[in-house]
Amino acid sequence: GMSTPSLRSSAASGVDVSGAGTWSLGIVCGLCFQFTLAPVAHILCQEPCGKVPELLVYTGSGLFIMQGLWWLKGFACLSPDQRGFAISFGALVGFLPRASLVAVGYMLGSTGPGLCADAMAAITVMPLVLASLWLGLDGFTKVPCIGPFLVRAVMRPLRNERLAHVRATSLRGLTKMGDNIAIDAATLSSTSSSEASEPEDGDPLNPEICGPTDMGENAIDVATTSSVFSSEPSELDDGDPSVHECHRGPGAVSPGVLVAERARNR
Repeated sequence: GMSTPSLRSSAASGVDVSGAGTWSLGIVCGLCFQFTLAPVAHILCQEPCGKVPELLVYTGSGLFIMQGLWWLKGFACLSPDQRGFAISFGALVGFLPRASLVAVGYMLGSTGPGLCADAMAAITVMPLVLASLWLGLDGFTKVPCIGPFLVRAVMRPLRNERLAHVRATSLRGLTKMGDNIAIDAATLSSTSSSEASEPEDGDPLNPEICGPTDMGENAIDVATTSSVFSSEPSELDDGDPSVHECHRGPGAVSPGVLVAERARNR
C-alpha cells in the first residue's frame, strides 16, 4: 500500500517491491544477536585461530561489534518502506556468509572459528550491510550491472504472495469480462443484421418484399383478366372498330360491358 519515490524508481527498474514494508521482529532480534552478542561471546570464550596474529583477530572482532551496533541504530532510523530491504539484505548478505564460515571452522576442527569468522566478516560483508542502510533500495538498484540483480535476489523472499495472487485474479477477471463483452457485442451485431435482412410479408409499400399470399392472388387476377381479354375479341369481334377501341381502352375490364355495347350498336 506504500508509494514512495524510492519504491516507484525501483519498480520502474523491474524490481518487485510488494514486500518492501514486510519484516519480522524475530529476524531483527536474530540479527542483533549475531551482530553484537555473539562476537562478544567469541572474544570472551574462544582463542585466536591458527597462526593469525591475535591483535588482528581481536581488532577485527571488535570492529564487527561496532558495525553491528551501527547497523542496529541505522535500522531504527529507517523509513518503513526501507526496512524490509534492510532486514533481507542483512540476513542474506551479513548473516549467512558469516554463519557458513563458522560452520566450516568447526567442521575443520580449528580453534576459535567464531573469532576468525567475525574478523573476516568485518572487512568483507559488513561494509555491504551498512551500505544497504545508506544507499537504500533505490540506491542499490542504480548500481551498474549487478544492482538490479542483487536487489531482485534480496527482495524475492519478501514478495507478497497474497498481493500477487489478488493481482493475478483481478487480471483474469478483467480478461474474462472483456471476452464476455466482445461476445455480447458480436451476438447483438449478428441479431441486428439478421432482423434487417428478414422480409416483411404483405408490405404494400415495397413490392420487392410482398408476401407469398398477396403474390398468389395478384397472379390469379392477372391470369384471369388476360384470358378474358384474349378470348372476348375473337367471339364478339365482327369488324366493329368500337369493340377494338373498347378492348384497347383502359376501361375494358368487364365482358358484360362489351356485350351491352355490342347490343346497342346493333
